[in-house]
This record gives sequence, C-alpha cells and structure tokens, in this order.
Amino acid sequence: MIANSLGGLASAGVGVLIGGVVTVIVLTLIAGIRGLMILGQTFWLYPVVLLIAIFALIFISKTLRVPVLNKILGIAAAAAICIFGFMGVTSYYANSNMYFASIYSVDFIQALLDGIAPALNEKRNGKGVILAELGIGEKVTVNGISFNKQEYNITTANGVSGWIPLAALPEDNADMLSINISVDGFDSEDIAIDRQVERLMEHYMDVKVTGGGAYVIRREYTISQNTLNRSIRVNAQTPLMAVGSKEFKKGAELADSGVKVILENIVYADDCTIVYLTVTDTGVRDLSGTFNTSAWKKSLIATDLDTGETWPAMQADYKQTWRYEQAGNGYRSSIVFFFPPFKSRHFSLTREAPPIVSKGQAGYGGILGLAASMTSGGSTATYLDYNFEEVRVR
Repeated sequence: MIANSLGGLASAGVGVLIGGVVTVIVLTLIAGIRGLMILGQTFWLYPVVLLIAIFALIFISKTLRVPVLNKILGIAAAAAICIFGFMGVTSYYANSNMYFASIYSVDFIQALLDGIAPALNEKRNGKGVILAELGIGEKVTVNGISFNKQEYNITTANGVSGWIPLAALPEDNADMLSINISVDGFDSEDIAIDRQVERLMEHYMDVKVTGGGAYVIRREYTISQNTLNRSIRVNAQTPLMAVGSKEFKKGAELADSGVKVILENIVYADDCTIVYLTVTDTGVRDLSGTFNTSAWKKSLIATDLDTGETWPAMQADYKQTWRYEQAGNGYRSSIVFFFPPFKSRHFSLTREAPPIVSKGQAGYGGILGLAASMTSGGSTATYLDYNFEEVRVR
C-alpha cells in the first residue's frame, strides 16, 4: 500500500514537472507571438507581405487546374514573395526614419572614437542639415533606435529632435524594450529607463552586485545610511489597497488590506527628490508592483497642493530598490523612488493610472491558467495600490 502511494506521488510529481515545462514553453511562445504582434503594428509592411504571399498561394492553388503542380507553384510563389518581399521591406526600414523604443528613455551624450561629441543631424546617415552641436555629458531624451540599430532619434533639452550615431550613447542602450510573461500568466512590457536614475542610485544608495560569468548581472540597491542621515522624517501613512487576481477576475475590487504604507523619509537634493516608503505586514508586499502594468509603474506622480505643479517619478527599474526583511512575525518591505528635484513640502503622491489591467488581461484562463496555477505552487498575483492624498513635511 505504501509502495502504491509512493508510486502515485511519483507519478503526480512527474505530471507536475511535465506540466510546468509545457506551461513555460507555451507562455514563452505567447510572449514571442505577442511581441511580434506589437512589432507588426509598427512595422506593418511585414504582415502585408505575408498576407500577399498567402493570397498568392490560395489564388494559384485554386486557379491552376493541374493537380499537385498547382500546390507546388503556389508554395513556390508564396515563398518567393516572402523572401524578396521581406528583403525589400527590411532594406526600406533600415534606411527609413522609422524607430522603435530602446530600453533607455533618457541618457547622456558620450564622445565618439575621435574624442569629439557628435552632431545632431536632421536625417539619418549624417544627411540633412546639422541641427545642433552636442556636448559630452549633455542629457538628451531618447525617442528610439533605428531599425538596423545604428542610430538614435533624440530630442535635446531645447526641444530639437534629430539623429545621432550609435556610438554617441553607451552600447547597452541599444537594447530594445521587451515583453515579459511570468509563469502565472501575467504579462507586462518593460518600461524605458532614465539612465540618470541609475547614476542617482549609485550615489544615494548602497549597491550589491550579483551574477557575472554565465549568470545575469543584477544590482540590488539599499538606501544608504548617509542618505537617511540627510533626509527629513515624514511618517505619513495611507492604506495599502489590495485585491488578489483570482478575486478580481470574479468581480472583487481593491480594498483596504488592513496595513499602512508609510512615507518614512524624504530627501530634497539638488539633483533629485527621494521618497522612501515602507510597509510592515505578515506577508511580503512587493511595492515595486511586479505584477502590475507598465502604465501603473510609470504613473506615480507628486503634485504640489498649493501650486498644482507636478513631478512624475523618473522612469527606472524600481524592482532594484525594493527590499524586504523579516520583522517579528512578519516582513518589512521598503522601496525608494526618485523624482526630478522639487522642494514642495505640501504635496500629494498618487497613482494617475489604474493599478489593475483590464479583466480580459488579468491572467490567462482555461487549461493554460490551470496549468500555470498548478505548476507555480498555487501562487497568484496581488494587485496593489496606495495614494497619499496629502503629505505635509515640516
């Protein structure tokens, strides 16, 4: 009997393992297909070529009355249209002024190989008039990267837009935004990052670097004691709103979780304003919003309640600044946000976009959702929201 039980457990374990592998493969394929769909919306000539090839295949197969030969000629025509059509479209895009988002939204100009800062050109490949002479270390907005990853379209602080060569910005800036889908079936688009925030993190926080070699290099930032020493104690509190993904799909809304988000400290520096938030709870509360949408992560805004002036949180991977530690019977979770420098001492800190994705995108259902739930140990995402309607700093 014991042997039968062990055999049953072993079979169940194998089933869960296989289910987990299949789920990961399916989710990866879904992420890839969804990514291609998003790219297709921008580079729509590729889908057009594909549709023409499919039409040619069907037309030749139905029109030519010679069995077998009609299929062969149809496939050959479709293949030729795809090959030459994709080559032509690629050549067009590689030389056009189209661009798509790179991983950094704001960066600093660096010198080219000859030690000279690049010029801002009206058109690609150094063509057109020179719109501006850029300076080394000058901060610019990165609108996007060209199709062939050779040039960036940027906007200067004076609002002038144009093209610069790839070498004018650090090499890793050539990475493009991607789509991530977790094993729970929740998807999110990576957000563009302001490289200035990385510099600020290095300056105001202690950094721990892990990985390297065959492993991905990761940086974990913890607010430094020096930063805390120069900060102002605030201790403003607001309810942490939460709803589980399963409950949300059944119609539940965000509700008070019974714990408070505390705005512990604020730093008014010359180059930024730093906000330090904490939550102490019986579970780990991920304040970076891992399972929330990109729009939610980008929507944190500070508003001066006297003048109405606003400052959106600088774009960054704030997952790196999120930390948690055991505190008694629970956990203390904390996160640090960086804002453009502001001096307001009477402000709100609120989310300007809904923290929850639409119900149609709140996780995958059916067999895929069931498999994801089983293979992830039954874990589910929890949507979080918190809004400080009024903060007064002494």
